Amino acid sequence: MNQLAYQQDAIDEKMGDVILIPFEETKGKSQKRLIRAILSNLKIGFIGFGGGSILIPVIEKEVVEEQGLISEEQLNKDIVVASITPGALPVEIASAVGRRVGGIKGMVLAAMAMALPGAFLMVMLLSVITASSDGILEQIQYIAMGINCFITFLLTEYVVGAIKVCKKEKRLEAGIIIMLLVVFATCGKEIYGLLGIERTPIFDVSTLSVLSVTFFVIFFTQGKREGHRVFIAGVISTLYLLCVGKAGIISGQAVKNTLVAVMVLLSIYGIVCSLREKKIEVNCPYSKMIKETISCIAVIFLCSLPAIVMVENIVMYIGKGLISTMLSFGGGDAYLTIAESMFVNDTMVSSEQFYSQLVPIANALPGSILCKMLSGIGYYIGYNQTGTRIGGYLVAICGFACSVMTSCGVFTFICHVYEFFEEISVLELLKKWIRIIISGLLVSIALSLILVNVRVSHAAGFHVTSVLVFSGIVYVVNWIAVKRGFKHHMVLVALSGISMLMFLNHL
Repeated sequence: MNQLAYQQDAIDEKMGDVILIPFEETKGKSQKRLIRAILSNLKIGFIGFGGGSILIPVIEKEVVEEQGLISEEQLNKDIVVASITPGALPVEIASAVGRRVGGIKGMVLAAMAMALPGAFLMVMLLSVITASSDGILEQIQYIAMGINCFITFLLTEYVVGAIKVCKKEKRLEAGIIIMLLVVFATCGKEIYGLLGIERTPIFDVSTLSVLSVTFFVIFFTQGKREGHRVFIAGVISTLYLLCVGKAGIISGQAVKNTLVAVMVLLSIYGIVCSLREKKIEVNCPYSKMIKETISCIAVIFLCSLPAIVMVENIVMYIGKGLISTMLSFGGGDAYLTIAESMFVNDTMVSSEQFYSQLVPIANALPGSILCKMLSGIGYYIGYNQTGTRIGGYLVAICGFACSVMTSCGVFTFICHVYEFFEEISVLELLKKWIRIIISGLLVSIALSLILVNVRVSHAAGFHVTSVLVFSGIVYVVNWIAVKRGFKHHMVLVALSGISMLMFLNHL
């Protein structure tokens, strides 16, 4: 008799029989799930135009609904952790999916799969750009406009799904109010732009600011309708939003710092109160945390070694790449500011390379802005120093590894800390409301995608109304296709982009 290890997979409640499955078969299924996780994240990386929070609905559709790799509850927890962690949000969520499916190996491979398409296309375009680069960028922008229609459909579908969950759980009114408050705080620029209003909106705050206020309100009030706490949270939140809003109604760094300090202290107070309600047993998996951290460092070292050997003065670039990733709070646009301050100088990349090529290409391609920019900056540093594409490729690989693995390392560390305390009431509340908060952010993003199509159309001399009508047609076609069971999103993305490209080139 063959000596096989068996695993109890299920119990037939009626017969009481234990169904045993050979260990080799279970291992084979695990490997298949890992491969599916890698391919799913690679697919998302190819269709992930816009990056950041925009990809949350795409990720949920692929890894939860279609592939069943993780549960919706697990994804919501990963979104919470990624939202409070610096780095590339889609890459962090991808690493979480991979870690759940295939451990450390899955974490590394899934994260790289998510970031690879955008970074690869970024470097390839930079390596072939010539005097006709403006024409290439123009065609990419046209394709991106069509893909924006598909992404807008996914965003609205996610929002509708979140509203349905609130209705099912009998908290629809509160959910809609919260979502509208988030929209009001974040989409001023988009609404003013679409209406042609030449004025600075009152709020129009960043995603990071909205999440900061959200965490503060939930942590301090603990979800309780105590009058004094709700009043204090409301006043402080409003003052903070007026301070960080584009209009700058309340100015002064000292005021902002004071408000932030008060919010942090009151949040800590709320967390401490919540901790007292439950006895939390903390069993820190130090061994696992160390292994994951060492794995991330090892990948960065191995990917950077060829560049260190063949290109001079790369250690400084690696150090700045790591620091810039850890400072990357608030999404891709925030990273552009960090990257500019760190890498635009005489020894790294020129201002012309940064603004004329890196920024527009990164905005037109799928994937995380952080990963694309750090890879593209690496390519130019290597190319500028060696005069060869090979030198550019080597440093680009180094930058790619720094952006992905630093995001993974910081995320997994924060994830372990979060898991210590996830049973306390404030974090339960955060998981409960995160979908509706993200929905409010996604409404603003959908409006920004429409505004992008309007501005590109106007700059190219097209009739804006015609472009908007065609965009609506592409949106409706995608809606009909998905509602009728068409699940090949890559095909829909390609058709959306190609149809818009053909339409604009024949106007």
